[in-house]
Amino acid sequence: GGTKRPVGASESVPDTVPATAIHNRKYPHQNVNYNYAGYNNVPIIRYADILMMKAEALNELNGPSQDVLDLIDQVRNRSGLPDLLLSNLATKEVLRDFIFDERAREFFMEGRRRDDLFRWGRSASNGTNHLLKFREKVRPNLDNPSNYADNVDYALFPYPLSEIQSNTSLTAEINIGRVK
Repeated sequence: GGTKRPVGASESVPDTVPATAIHNRKYPHQNVNYNYAGYNNVPIIRYADILMMKAEALNELNGPSQDVLDLIDQVRNRSGLPDLLLSNLATKEVLRDFIFDERAREFFMEGRRRDDLFRWGRSASNGTNHLLKFREKVRPNLDNPSNYADNVDYALFPYPLSEIQSNTSLTAEINIGRVK
């Protein structure tokens, strides 16, 4: 079927345009020669991340408190969201889950989710196998599925070759089990 057009719309003007690429425009650089995919792409540490990490740490140490919620509210209020109520997040476990979900919303498309999943021991499948969804959904669609090996621990990043070559205490064997 075709796309639906409003009554009276011209047949020559579609109401939708197919996307040719997906762009993250959270941090656009204007009038700057900047390559998001190049070697000069440095991580950005946001104040919101500092606040969320502090809230997470305080919750793990002492459980829920108004001080913890105030840290999260600083991030939420910037987006126009209301303050949290301590009565709704009364246990360490409930607040831990909320912080986990709030980090996913706040840092969407910023490259923090994978690290959060591994750090918290969680996965997209809510099980112990953090690569289950990758094996089920992605691997069959790879150009060459044999490039993926079940005996590799993909939760661990390999040491970069440049680091191995510049550090005399490292050898290539350090990546055994991390890469195929």
